[in-house]
Amino acid sequence: MGHIRAALIFAGFLAAVLVTIPALAILNPLWRAGAKKFPQLFLKYHMAIAGISLIRHGHPYAPAKGQRGALLVANHVSYFDAIGLGACAPMAFVAKSEVAKWPVIGVLAKLGGCVFVNRNIRSGAGRDAAVMQDRLRSGDNIVLFPEGTSSDGLRVLPFKSALFGAAEGPSDEESASSEEFLIQPVSLSYTRTCGLPLDRRTRPFFAWY
Repeated sequence: MGHIRAALIFAGFLAAVLVTIPALAILNPLWRAGAKKFPQLFLKYHMAIAGISLIRHGHPYAPAKGQRGALLVANHVSYFDAIGLGACAPMAFVAKSEVAKWPVIGVLAKLGGCVFVNRNIRSGAGRDAAVMQDRLRSGDNIVLFPEGTSSDGLRVLPFKSALFGAAEGPSDEESASSEEFLIQPVSLSYTRTCGLPLDRRTRPFFAWY
């Protein structure tokens, strides 16, 4: 029965992909506001067919028209992190450049507005931060996982702080001040599966470290 359910979930995911990719390809150049909201619907649908329940405390920052977006800084536990966060509100994610080359997922990530960074080239951190600043100025919320990798979710790993430069804009030499962006901290926790608390045996199903 488990294999049948898994096959149905996968079929439902593929069906949604077949709708989402052409829809975003059309919406991105024609209706940017709609293109930002469409991935949220896709992720809500994915959560529903996968049986993922989300309990949210607080709300993602919602910039008004003309306002800057916020940098959401979250711990990283699972590949479900992006699904759960993206289902809450329109937001873009900072992802390693390798994700852009993944089959299907890479296409979805590009059309969904992911910011791709090369973690192997430290000299590129300033350029990546500048790209993030431009997106924040345009009103996009951007999610950063500063640990740079996933963990078992029981602790927070040391931050790789280079991309935090995106929250501190370039200095204005004339006014001796710097442009600042809002940071919203986010904590993710996976607690139960099939109604039972996660333990050492079941946690790796979700915390893919």
